[in-house]
Formats: sequence, structure tokens, C-alpha cells
Amino acid sequence: MTATYQNRVREWMRACFSMEVCRDRVERNHRFLEEALELVQSLGCTASEAYQLVYYVFDRPVGEPMQELGGTLVTLHALASANDMDVDAAGETELARVWTKIEAIRAKQAQKPKHSPLPGLSVMPWRCFHCDEVFTDEAAAREHFGISEMEIPGCKLNALEGGLLGIVRRQEEQLEQYHREDTASYREFYALGADHYRALRSEEEKGYARGLKDARQETEAENVRLRAALARSKDPCVYCSLPAEELFKCNSGFPGCSRADDVMGCPELGAMLRAEEAETEVKRLTPYVDAFRREEDRADKLGRDLDDLRSTLKNAKPAIKALQEWFGFQSADNTNTLYNAAGKLFGSTFDPTEYDDVE
Repeated sequence: MTATYQNRVREWMRACFSMEVCRDRVERNHRFLEEALELVQSLGCTASEAYQLVYYVFDRPVGEPMQELGGTLVTLHALASANDMDVDAAGETELARVWTKIEAIRAKQAQKPKHSPLPGLSVMPWRCFHCDEVFTDEAAAREHFGISEMEIPGCKLNALEGGLLGIVRRQEEQLEQYHREDTASYREFYALGADHYRALRSEEEKGYARGLKDARQETEAENVRLRAALARSKDPCVYCSLPAEELFKCNSGFPGCSRADDVMGCPELGAMLRAEEAETEVKRLTPYVDAFRREEDRADKLGRDLDDLRSTLKNAKPAIKALQEWFGFQSADNTNTLYNAAGKLFGSTFDPTEYDDVE
């Protein structure tokens, strides 16, 4: 069975390159793209058209590899048909040719930078599509194209209104504006500074007003305290000259006069007066509280003594009952005799008035 064209190409790859090179997908992408571009270039495609298609393709979503491979073969055969070329014959001819060029191809492969899309250059050249000049030096390319894609290439500067001289004059004017600080950005900067200064001054004025208000309130409060202290002193009244101990003689009454108002106008002194009144009342009631506590202690002691006596009588109840049975009758003489016997039995602590409880 005859091997397929793809298998025969694989055999040539293995004979020409190492397995690493054969399976290097990045390298294979670059070489296929190179040959495809060389084909369309030989058939009249321009670099501008190629670049437009590059931007168009890479601006679209990534396709599915097998479908794209089929599309490549279909369009390749369609291209060959349009140009009256035989794909199979061209493929066989090229495969036979590369079998005879293995050493040369290996040497060329060895000189290529790894994974560089360009076969013989380590730096991609820059081509100007306005003047078609190619730059291989990065510094020269930057000088021609500018620092970004938004700049105007050097070859187009003279085509602008005024040419190079006009550009220089406009740059001089802009530079002078910067020196005079007369640009839009400078004006905005100074406007913001002025707004900041006005806002800062406004806040400072508000703070000053608050400070004056607080100071005024503190002064007024201090004045009230001083007037109250003076009113409570032993000095004569500053309003009617009455001595402090004769304030009750005031024609306006006390409280009711201005001095009384001064005393009560200070919350601190008012609270002090109430505290003094409370302290006086506490001193007045203290003896009564102490007497009550002493009586309470005495009552507690009497209660404990009574409990002890009742306990003693309760324990002596059987003996008293025996005495009652011995006498066997109730009379004044017998009762007295019974009391005397109980007194001898219990000692001097026996109280005849508790006899009923004993019974």
C-alpha cells in the first residue's frame, strides 16, 4: 500500500530534524505561515493586504483546529485551481527536492533563533507603510515612528500644515505657555488652590466664632459663680448694704431680693446649700437613731432572756406536776407552799407569775 503524502512528509522530517524539532508546534506554525505568505506574495498579494488580514483574523475568536485545517486545504486547492496549478504535482516535486537538501536545511535550521517567527533575524524589522522604508535598528525605528503608535511618522511631518517649521513653532508656543504657567492644567491647579484657601479660611473663621462663643459662655458662667459666692459671703449686701445676718429685713424679702437670686443662680452653690441642709438634718437625727439602736439591742437581750426562762420552765413541768399531785388540792396556803417548793427547786430565778404557764 502506498503511504499517504502526510506520512511521507513525516518520514522526511524525522530524517532531517530531531524529534524535538519535528514536534515543535510553535516552529511549525511559523514555517507554515512563512510558506503561505510566500505563496500569496508570488501570486500578487501585497504586504498591506497581508497586514489587514492579520489584524482582521486576530481580532476574531479563535477557531477549531481541525475545521481550520480543512479550510486551509480547501482554499489551497481553490487557489491552485484559480491559478491553473496542480497541488499534488507541486507537492511531490517539493518533497523530492527537500530530500536532496537535508544538510543545507539542517544548517539553516541551526542558525535560526529558537521560537523566532523570522527565519534569519533575531529582531523583527519595522516597515513604514507611508514611505516603505524598513528599519532593523530599534532606535532608528523609534525616531521615525515616534514613541507610540499614536505619533505621526517622520516621513509625514513635512506633509502637515506648516511642515517641520510649523511644528517647531507650535512646540515653542506650548513651551512658552508652560513657562508662563498659562496652560489649562496650570489654571485648573491654581483654581483648585484658591478654592482650597477659601474653604480653609471659612473653616478658620467658623472655628474662631466657636472659640469666642465658648469663651463668652465660660465668662458668663464664671461671673454667675462669683456673684453667688459673694452673695453667700459674710459681707454686707452689695444691693442694699444690709449685713449678712440681717437679710431677713430686706424690703424685697429673702429669698426674693437680688442677693438671693445671685445665690440660687449658681447651680453649684445651690447644690452646696442643699448638701449643707441635708448634713444638718443628718446631725439632728443621729442621736435619735443611736437611741433607737440601743433600745433595739436591749429588746433583743430581753427577748433572749425570756426565751431562756421559758425553756427552763418547760423542762421543769414534770416536777411541778408531781408536786401538784402530791398536795392534791388547791388553796392559797397550799399554793404558797407549792411556790416555795418550786423556788427551792429552781432557785431564785423562779417567778411565781409564770405559774400559769407552768400549769
